[in-house]
Amino acid sequence: MRIHTTFVVLALASAATAQWVQANPANQPSARMEPQMALHQSGDYTLLFGGADVGGFPPTTFGDTWAWDGTDWSQLSPAVSPPGRYFGGMVYDQLRDRTVLYGGLVATFFGANYLDDTWEWDGANWSQVTTTNTPGGLVGNPGLGEVSMAYDVIGGATVLFGGELFQGIVPMPAVTLEYDGTNWTQTAPAVSPPRRSQASMCSAPLLGGVLLFGGTNFNNPPGPNGEIVWNDLWVYSAQNDTWTQLNPTGPLPPARAGASLRFDAAAQVYVMHGGYDSTPTGTTPLSDTWIFDGTSWTDVTATYGAPTAPRVRFATADAPGGCDVYFGGGSAFFGPFTDETWIQGCSAESSTYGAGCPGSNGTPALAPSNEPVLGTNFALDASNLDPAATLAFMSIGFSNTTSSLGPLPAALAPFGLGATCDLWTSADATQLFAVSGGTGTYQFGVPTGAGFLGFEVFFQAASIDAGATGGIAVSNGVGGTFGY
Repeated sequence: MRIHTTFVVLALASAATAQWVQANPANQPSARMEPQMALHQSGDYTLLFGGADVGGFPPTTFGDTWAWDGTDWSQLSPAVSPPGRYFGGMVYDQLRDRTVLYGGLVATFFGANYLDDTWEWDGANWSQVTTTNTPGGLVGNPGLGEVSMAYDVIGGATVLFGGELFQGIVPMPAVTLEYDGTNWTQTAPAVSPPRRSQASMCSAPLLGGVLLFGGTNFNNPPGPNGEIVWNDLWVYSAQNDTWTQLNPTGPLPPARAGASLRFDAAAQVYVMHGGYDSTPTGTTPLSDTWIFDGTSWTDVTATYGAPTAPRVRFATADAPGGCDVYFGGGSAFFGPFTDETWIQGCSAESSTYGAGCPGSNGTPALAPSNEPVLGTNFALDASNLDPAATLAFMSIGFSNTTSSLGPLPAALAPFGLGATCDLWTSADATQLFAVSGGTGTYQFGVPTGAGFLGFEVFFQAASIDAGATGGIAVSNGVGGTFGY
């Protein structure tokens, strides 16, 4: 539930850290690299399939299916499953309520074999889709790995660009493919990004399609492995069959491949994290985080932080509560790999907004003393209340835009209170809490459960005060967003 007025959006944004936080699930997939992940939105969970441990002997390719509900992983047991794979593409088709899986690699002693199959998850089971065309067939290869895929909400198509054709040294031609739930087709845009693999791509509804950043063109100088990496930015529209290169103002992120990229719908920005850079002196895992607002990039590493140790070959996807979930990978290309789960963008947050109206001890003030973390008490400190009061009122609402009195803020002067008194919350419930000497702390129990991630509650305190106009002094408002 995300109900805002403009000033509260700005207030919450200014207080938000959106930090990376390590989750501690009771269950998790085994350590691995490059599983396929996507948010299955109708089920409110992130789906994970496969991955590999190429550092083991023999190398292992996984074919298991897991769901992340925002708090814990659970292994699913579908009647039918795709062959195991890693470095494939997976996206959620919002129009058809299907998670689409394509291609990828199967680890062998001598490298990898390529897959060219398309599968869909309907929320309970996997089924293979037999298409007239396949991406591998369209480009003349047994299959594709290291592809970039995203769903174009506006164009209503799964978009695939780039990939690997042979053992990490031959990138796919610069062709764009679309999948509509029945078949793969090659489009014919007038211009395209240069050929590449491991580009970062995500849905970009504010930009009219999907957003692509960076990637690598194997077997080209100057990198130690013959790589070129990019930091260019492109938008593809399935509706218009056009690629458009963007030219952000200001500083640009360093060039990289294999980074995560997602659209943060709550903040209305695109968040990019990690990946690796390839230079003449070595290949370096990155741990920085950047946001793109449609015009410019901003390095937010100092406030967002980063998962412990830079990693490569991890998987990331949208998660319940508007978060990003990050799993697996390692600090080196061939392991050892981790089974850690990190989340970003669903940190518990709070902020003050609005203003109170005075009583005998000044203007009451309400402020959070911690954050509304799931399963804990959210503490709100009230001050400047009537020193003679032993009890105060806390109004609790689930909206800060509307109430039984109409739109918020609502003037309380018509009810006999001071001219500067306003109601800042929908006041769906009111509770008493103890105060002494003009101060007191109210404890709000934040529920446990991933279903409450991102839920917002608004608070306002008041006390009976003989020195206040109308006999009641009220505080400013406080907004809290449940998270980790």
